[in-house]
Amino acid sequence: MKKYFVILLCLFFSANIFAATTSEVKSQVNHAYHQWCTAIGKAKGNPKVVTQFYAPGATLVPTLSHKILRNKNHGLDEYFAHLTSHKDIRCIPEKNRIHLHGKTVTNSGLYEFSFMDDGHRKNIPARFTFVYEKIDGKWLIINHHSSKMPE
Repeated sequence: MKKYFVILLCLFFSANIFAATTSEVKSQVNHAYHQWCTAIGKAKGNPKVVTQFYAPGATLVPTLSHKILRNKNHGLDEYFAHLTSHKDIRCIPEKNRIHLHGKTVTNSGLYEFSFMDDGHRKNIPARFTFVYEKIDGKWLIINHHSSKMPE
C-alpha cells in the first residue's frame, strides 16, 4: 500500500511540475511573439531588429510576398527591410493560441499590419503560424507562415 502511495505522490508532483513548465513555456513564447510585433514598428528599415527572432535557416511564407524566404541571405533581410520601411508601420497583435509539441511550440493567431500609404492609413488584417524551437536558451522562430485574412 505504501508503495502505491509513493507512486501516486510522484505522479502528482510530476504532473504539477509539467503544468508549471508548460505555463512557463507558453508565457515565454507569448513574450517572444509580442517582442516580434514590437520589433516591426521599431525596425525602421533595419531588418536585423526583426530577423534576430528567427533561427538560422528559418523559413518565412510572408503576407506581402509571393516568395518563400529563408533566413541568412535568402530573402528574409530584404523582406523585412522593405516591410519595416513603410511609414509608421505597426504590428497589432490580436488573438493567439500556443501549443507545445515536444521540443517545438506553435503559436497561431491573428495580427494586423498598419502603416501610412500616400497619406492614408492602410490596415492589413492577417493570420499567422509561428513554429518555435529553443536554441541557445531563446525561443526562436524556425517556421513562419502569414497570409491576409480572406475578404
